Amino acid sequence: MKRMPARIIAGVVVAAILLALPRFAPPFYVNLLVLTAIYGFVTTGLVLLVGYTGLVSLAQAAFFGFGAYGAAVLAGTYGLNPWLSLVAGTAIAAASAYVVGLPLLRLSGHYLALATLAWGIIASTLFTQLAFITGGPDGFTNIPILSFFGIQLGGPQRFYYLVLVVAALGAIMLGWLLTSRAGRAIRALRSSEVAAASLGVNVSRLKLQVFVLSAAFAGLGGGLYAYFIAFIAPSSFDIGASIRLLTMAMIGGAHPLGGIVGAGIITGLDNLLQDVLPNASGQAGQVQIIIYGALLVVLMIASPKGLAPLLRYLWKLGVNVKPASGAAEAPRPPPVRLQVRQVTRRFGGLVAVNELSLDVQSGEIVGLIGPNGAGKTTAFNLMSGVLGPSSGAVLLDGKNVTGVPAERMARLGLTRTFQNTALFDMSVLENVMMGCYTHTRGNLWTGLIGLGRSGEAHSKAEALKLLDRVGLENVDAQAESLTVGQRRLLEVARALALRPRVLLLDEPAAGLRFAEKNDLAELMRGLAKDGIAILLVEHDMGLVMNLVDRLVVMNYGKMLAEGEPRQVAHDPEVIKAYLGSDPT
Repeated sequence: MKRMPARIIAGVVVAAILLALPRFAPPFYVNLLVLTAIYGFVTTGLVLLVGYTGLVSLAQAAFFGFGAYGAAVLAGTYGLNPWLSLVAGTAIAAASAYVVGLPLLRLSGHYLALATLAWGIIASTLFTQLAFITGGPDGFTNIPILSFFGIQLGGPQRFYYLVLVVAALGAIMLGWLLTSRAGRAIRALRSSEVAAASLGVNVSRLKLQVFVLSAAFAGLGGGLYAYFIAFIAPSSFDIGASIRLLTMAMIGGAHPLGGIVGAGIITGLDNLLQDVLPNASGQAGQVQIIIYGALLVVLMIASPKGLAPLLRYLWKLGVNVKPASGAAEAPRPPPVRLQVRQVTRRFGGLVAVNELSLDVQSGEIVGLIGPNGAGKTTAFNLMSGVLGPSSGAVLLDGKNVTGVPAERMARLGLTRTFQNTALFDMSVLENVMMGCYTHTRGNLWTGLIGLGRSGEAHSKAEALKLLDRVGLENVDAQAESLTVGQRRLLEVARALALRPRVLLLDEPAAGLRFAEKNDLAELMRGLAKDGIAILLVEHDMGLVMNLVDRLVVMNYGKMLAEGEPRQVAHDPEVIKAYLGSDPT
C-alpha cells in the first residue's frame, strides 16, 4: 500500500485547522483571520502582477476602493442585490483598470510605479470629494448584510468561511493559470518581453489583461471588505494602503500562496505593533514604525524573493501533464523567401544599418558576418520586427512586412535567437514549451479556471522531442543553471518549437565545445533539408565556411560583399575589414 505524500497530509491538516479555528478562537482573532483572507485574496492578484509579470503597481488600493464603494453604494443606496453588487463592484474595478492601463502600461519600471502612484492619489481624492456618492471623509455606512439561502453572514464566524473559500480559490486559480499556456507567457514577460514577442506573444495585450485581472481580484476583495466592516472611508484606500498591499506581496513572494502568507504576516504584525508594543512601552506609534521597518529590511536582505522559496516546498508548480502519446510530427514548412531591400536604420546621427539588401529562402543557410559593431544584430532586429527601419522594406513571400511587430512576424513563421541568450526564468522544458505558443490554444481566462490541458500535453511531447534533438537531457533543471553552451542549444530548441519557416540565429555556437559545434552544424543542415530558411550570424569562421551556402559581409552598417563562401573569403576588402589574413 502506497504511503500518502507528506505534502497532502500537511495540506489536510492545515485545512482541518482552518475550518475549526472559528469554533475555538476568540472573536477578535477571527476578525483578524477574515481580514487576512480578504487582504490575501487582493494581494494574490498583486502577486500575479508584480511577482510574475514584473509590473510594479501602486494602484491596487485604488481598485480595492472601487470594488468596495461600487458594491456598497449599489447595494446600500440603489437597492441592488448584494451579491449582484459584488459582481458589479468587481466589474467597476476591472473597467477602471482597463481605462487606466491602456496609457499607463506603455511605461515600465519606476515610470510605471510613479504613474500608478499618481492614479492611486487621484482615486483616493475622488473617494473623498464625491461625498454625495461615497459619504466623503465621514465614510459610507448604509451597507446591507450579505445572506446566503436565508443565513445572514453578518458575524465574523460565518463571514470567515466565505472569505476562506474565496482566498483558497484565488490561490488555486493562480496556480492553474501559472501552469497554463497563458501563464508561461506571463512569466516570460518578466524575463524578456522581446524574447516573448519573438515567440508570438502579444505583449501589450497580455500585460493589460493581467493588469485588469489583478484589479478584478482587488475589486472583489474590496466588496467583501465593505460587507464585512459595514463601514468604508477613503483612508482605507489611500496610497498607504497600496504600499501595505505591495509589502504583503513582497514578503510572500512569487507563489500562489504568497499573497495569503504575506497578508497574514502583515496583518498579525500590524496588530502586534499597533496594540501590544505601544502599550508595553508607554509610547505612541514610534516603536511600531521602527520595528516594522527593521523587520521588513531584514527579510528583504535575507530573502529578496520573499518566502516564495520556502512555499515551493509545500506547493511546487510544474508541468503536471503527461506528454501526449503518438503526437504528430511538425508539418514541413511551406516554401518561403525573406527579402531585405535597401533597409536603413538611424539612431539620431548614427546610421547602424545603411541600405542593406539580402535574400534567404527555404532550404538555404546564409551567413551574415562582419566585425563587432557592423550592425548585424540591428539587422536581425529590423527583420524580426523588434525595430522598424528608417527606410527600405522587408518582404516575406513577396508581401511587405516592414514595421510589422515581432509577435506578428512570429505568427508568420519568422523567429530568432539572441546574441545574449534571452531565456526565461523557468525550467528547461517550460522554455521550449513556450516556443509552442503560436500553434496551441488557451488564453488567460481559460487558464484561470484550469482548462486547456490537452494542448499542454501536446506541447510537452513536442518540447521533449526537440530537447532530445539538440542533446539536452535535464529537462526539469532551471534554465539559469545551464552552461553557456547549453543555454545556446536551449534557445535554438525553443525557436524550433515555434515551427518556423525563417530562423535567424545570432551566434548560436558561442560557448560550444568542438563536438557540440559539429552537432549544431549537423542540426542546421537537417533544418535546411526540412525546408527552413536560416540566416546565421557567427564569428567562428571554420564553422561558417563549411556550413553556409552564401555569405553576406557587413561593415559599418553596409554590405561589403556577397557570394559563395570561398569567393567572399578571398575578397581583399573582406580580408582587410574582417578576416585579417587570406584564408586557405
